[in-house]
Amino acid sequence: MMSLETSIEDREPSYSAVVAIDIGTANSGFMFSQKRFPNRVKQAALEPKEPTILLLTPERRFDSFGQKARERYEKLHEDEAHRWFYFERFKMELHATKYLSEETWIKAMNEKEMKAKDVFAHALAYFKEEAEKALKMRSRRIKWVLTVPAIWTQRARQFMRDAAYQAGLASGDEPRRIVIALEPEVASLYVRTTSPPFARTGREGLLTYARSRSSLRRSLRSESPCDTYLIVDCGGGTVDCIAHEQRSSDGYLVEKSLPSGGPWGSTRVDANFEQLLDDIFGNDMTREMKLSEPADWNKMMLSFELQKMEATLHDDQQFTVPIPESLQRVHSDFGDGETMDDKLNDYNLNHAGPGKIRLFRRRTLVFTAPIMRKLIDPVVDKIVEHLHVLLKVRELEGVRSLFVVGGFARSAILQDRLNREFSRRVQVVVPKDPIVAVLHGAVLFGHDQQVIAERLSAYTYGVSKLEKLNTDDDGAVAPRFRHNVFDTFVRVNQSVGVDDAVTRRYQTCEPGQLRVTFGVYRSKQEHVEYTTDDGVDTCGQIEIKLKSHREDGHGFVDVTMKFGRTEIEVTAKDYTADSVSSGRCKVEFLMI
Repeated sequence: MMSLETSIEDREPSYSAVVAIDIGTANSGFMFSQKRFPNRVKQAALEPKEPTILLLTPERRFDSFGQKARERYEKLHEDEAHRWFYFERFKMELHATKYLSEETWIKAMNEKEMKAKDVFAHALAYFKEEAEKALKMRSRRIKWVLTVPAIWTQRARQFMRDAAYQAGLASGDEPRRIVIALEPEVASLYVRTTSPPFARTGREGLLTYARSRSSLRRSLRSESPCDTYLIVDCGGGTVDCIAHEQRSSDGYLVEKSLPSGGPWGSTRVDANFEQLLDDIFGNDMTREMKLSEPADWNKMMLSFELQKMEATLHDDQQFTVPIPESLQRVHSDFGDGETMDDKLNDYNLNHAGPGKIRLFRRRTLVFTAPIMRKLIDPVVDKIVEHLHVLLKVRELEGVRSLFVVGGFARSAILQDRLNREFSRRVQVVVPKDPIVAVLHGAVLFGHDQQVIAERLSAYTYGVSKLEKLNTDDDGAVAPRFRHNVFDTFVRVNQSVGVDDAVTRRYQTCEPGQLRVTFGVYRSKQEHVEYTTDDGVDTCGQIEIKLKSHREDGHGFVDVTMKFGRTEIEVTAKDYTADSVSSGRCKVEFLMI
């Protein structure tokens, strides 16, 4: 509950640098820039990202992250490894969990469980420490930007913020030191400052750097602007799409379509490869391999992951995936008597079509490009299908450019398919270094969140109120009320400016009441009458503690909501008999 006497500080914090952290499904990393030179975005390591792998000790303490975690885990003795916590690709748990809460648990690779927020807090604390080393400054001088898919719910966004508080990036009393950034939005900033037809070059062909916030905004304006364009962020877990239009008056960006997408990232290709192994060797066998020899299973999967991005359109291209001896031994010990060769022969006989898969020297899977395309094409089909629907939306008739970013954007098969499907309608552009588009853009966004000037509300939002009915009597009869009235603050698809605010005044129901609780509700319907209507979901709760009340025993409070940023912001004013106090309130999206 929020007391307005001790309300959250709502001022913009002072800072010396911006650090953006991207906890990706497959890979994670951070980038940064100084406040004096916001466009001079840098990375601390040779590679901007490392595998999203977290290793914790049996006592649940941090041990390592990334490739180091993978190598450490592989060196553990089998009996010891089962006691450790090895987490990989845990980000998608937030997308897949419908009722995300403080009590959400996720499974490690070895089936051990841990609270999801603790896992994310460990990962964020690791990047916090690495960023402080790179910048040689403490976290209190840094503004932190955390990237999330735009299709994530407010619950998931608040979850990330709370994990950041737990990791020590900032305290809950300074919420503006942490910025939640939507991945395709910030990728839009990246392409506008680095990609033709937007980017302008200097005499040496180098992109010009903005030296201040105002020049950063000016750098978004192009001499030959592409008015409306579509960003397709193809990451490891999700594909996120958003359309932007450049406002001619000031060069700021306006959202033209609600964020959309789905779980069609590159890790779906890995899942298809695992399904292929299930089809060949049997689900029980592959499960036994994972549980008995998790480190070697990871080695085999890593070999496949590294090659899938190299797949081309040439049918003669070959791929090899070594099968570690330990997995061969598991197959021999727990098998049904058939050899691996036998099972591969059975698979090839039962699956007609181009491309075969064979076992070379009994220890390496070998297959050609048609097999790889069978694994990649179903994922690409989902992306293409979604884009066809999206580009038919009336508001996107003016789209002339389609920018593809993210790690999956490097896939030649994805690029070729998008060009064949859409090049007659739009220009398909894969910018330089698509894998860093989100991180780079997130740093720019951290310096100036006003550049995304307008967004569309994904839902109709409101609160539940008790409404007094008008009566013609003299007051002798007790007043009548309508319960569960949906008091609308914003409607679905409504365009909302970044600083637009909606205020409602409420009176307490009971004399002497010093606590006011509002249920926050949402619906995809534009017009809603009651919070009990079909399609209305409870999504959060606001609690406000009032200082006192007026002479008649009633209190009054103004509730103001802002929907134009990446998170819903709420402030309240408490009107008492002798004073007015105000402050920012926290919407508890995880409580319901």
